[in-house]
Amino acid sequence: METLELSLPQYCGQTFAFSTYVATQLRTVGIGFVPPQKWGSLTDWNERDAQTLCRMLDPMQHSDTAAARGKVFFVGSNDSLFPRQVVCSCYQTKDNEALPVFCGNSSSAAAALIGNISGARDFSFRLACEDTSLEVRANVSFTKKTWLVDQIWQIENRLNAVELDVLGHKSVLCSFLNDYLIVKGPLKVDISKIVSSEHGIRSLRSKIAVIDDGLMTPAIRFYNCNGQHGAAPQTGLATIALAARSVSWLAEAVRAKRVVTPGGVELIPEVSVQNDLLCFAMPCRAVKLKELAYRG
Repeated sequence: METLELSLPQYCGQTFAFSTYVATQLRTVGIGFVPPQKWGSLTDWNERDAQTLCRMLDPMQHSDTAAARGKVFFVGSNDSLFPRQVVCSCYQTKDNEALPVFCGNSSSAAAALIGNISGARDFSFRLACEDTSLEVRANVSFTKKTWLVDQIWQIENRLNAVELDVLGHKSVLCSFLNDYLIVKGPLKVDISKIVSSEHGIRSLRSKIAVIDDGLMTPAIRFYNCNGQHGAAPQTGLATIALAARSVSWLAEAVRAKRVVTPGGVELIPEVSVQNDLLCFAMPCRAVKLKELAYRG
């Protein structure tokens, strides 16, 4: 496993549109950018830059066929936090807003971009979101103009899962990999009431998962700032896997480790503990990159 140093001036300033896929189904679209070294470290890039990039450059930001959109990530060095290491920071953008988030699909695209730039195929990098970070161990390969990306995320166990009642539904509020409200269905009220509730969608980082476990394989729907997700965010599945370790009704609901989403069947990641770190394997993603601009 290789820890990369970012010393790639020939690529500094390049911008890529990315799209991720499961089989042939489009999942997430967004922008990846490698800031020029002369423009400072990664800490010099923020929500405003992410929002500007997405609004100006992303040709698919309004895609109706993508399960998720409006994602922006920066890949660079951050000497103050992770000297001589590749670091990725991701943002969710919408209209004139942007907020740092964790995003499994954006991380897959970042891994593909790092592989494309460096030539490495088995490496690690840091994924940072405000004052929290995790290590991504990535394995990438390239075939037929597409990158295939496998990831293992490793992070300190900071899960804060609070069980509560939301409009008559068993629920659990998790602040870990983004802010998730997991609700036990079937819903007794319209989803709009859950969204607008005290614990509903309050920012670009907020997400809601509704689990209907009456079937052999439970159905799950995710909601975010753009409405219903077209499939399942990887951070959402990982959050459910982690929360199920301490919430009995959720553990029972996902005991089969499979859920049905609007985009098809997804697996709940297996969680293990190694050296006091939580480790979970993200589902494989196919990634396509398209260079948009050079700003060196």
